[in-house]
Amino acid sequence: MIIVLCAIVLFIRVLWLFYFKKSYHIGFLLPFFLEVIFVYPYIVMDSLGLKWSYFGFIVNYSIVLTVQVGAAFTVNIPSNNIRFIPPRNVYKLAVVLILFSFVGVISNLTSILSLFRGVGALLELSHQNAVSRYDGTLKVSVLYKISSVLSYFTTFLLSMMYAIRKTKKTLFFICLHFLVLLLDSVLMAARAGMMLQTFCFLANFYAFSYYTQKREGFRVSLRKILGGVSFVLLVFIFFVIIQIVRGGKVDSEIAPIVSHVLTWFVGYIPCFDVWISQYYNYDITFGQRTFVGLFDLFGLSERVSGVYPAIDIGNERYSNIFTAYRGLIEDFSIAGLYVILLLLGGLLSFIPNYVARRGNIFWAPLTGFIVFFFFWSYVINPYSYNVIFFAALLFWGYFIFFVRARFCD
Repeated sequence: MIIVLCAIVLFIRVLWLFYFKKSYHIGFLLPFFLEVIFVYPYIVMDSLGLKWSYFGFIVNYSIVLTVQVGAAFTVNIPSNNIRFIPPRNVYKLAVVLILFSFVGVISNLTSILSLFRGVGALLELSHQNAVSRYDGTLKVSVLYKISSVLSYFTTFLLSMMYAIRKTKKTLFFICLHFLVLLLDSVLMAARAGMMLQTFCFLANFYAFSYYTQKREGFRVSLRKILGGVSFVLLVFIFFVIIQIVRGGKVDSEIAPIVSHVLTWFVGYIPCFDVWISQYYNYDITFGQRTFVGLFDLFGLSERVSGVYPAIDIGNERYSNIFTAYRGLIEDFSIAGLYVILLLLGGLLSFIPNYVARRGNIFWAPLTGFIVFFFFWSYVINPYSYNVIFFAALLFWGYFIFFVRARFCD
């Protein structure tokens, strides 16, 4: 039955394509992405014996459909292509930012020599950090916290630059930046950190590409779908490797680790499904869950490790990843969730056309911020992390004061 339901959803998706006429339209493509991560995995869940319900399926699809309806209010593609022009010293800034990020990463080491004592020493350090994170005793330097904000700012900046113009020089800086992020991910045993940065890069790169003629390169095709599957497979393998590192042993058994990572990959859907169908309560907290980091920063509420306790999702598997939509529901109710999603979907299609028509680039970064929210919404609202929230504000400010634009037909 679940296969039939997914087939119906896919048929409706084809009808939306006839409405938009162009598969690279942001109002078509992003809701399609949401379908891929929130609807079609129900087939995988069912085969793994994970818990799911028809009500949960309907709610998940209604989330996608609400975004789609909001995005459908603007059918046109931007009338002008925009060439964003960063300042001449942008590469010098990138050098400073990447160096500062590297210094921030190694500032948590008790000794710089730890980097050169072999794989075993790095595994032990990574394992200690993982244990400290889970028991709430992990301490990081002030320098590391500042560098974390600047590293996300760097990701926003480099993704915009690569969307503007794909040069070998920009690609070199991107690779250098992600090498530092990889080191941070290994040392801090932060498997999601690298992925979060990657999604931030992809979201902002896609958003700024949409303002140019490059948007046509995102046309849906079998080749791109297979490329996406390959990317997911590579990320899966990376997570398996990081999980081995977290355990502190190279000779760990692979099967249970693969099972654990697989639960992390699809566990968000049964987790949200079980919660919405069995545990949902109507306490409205007015932003406390959606912006938990800011509420904690200003002393309005205390942030707890993990945010939510894990629940049984079936087949002896547990997960505490409830998606960003649990937070929005708890903050504003289901009705409030649909209003917010309708607004975000509308802005997603409207802002690029407004910027191209009026020549006002002030709102352009907001497109990337919205796309990033949806990209990471299968885990949590990315702006619940203060480092990302302030990095986004920093990038927006930099964009307003230093980036210029040329408009062409």
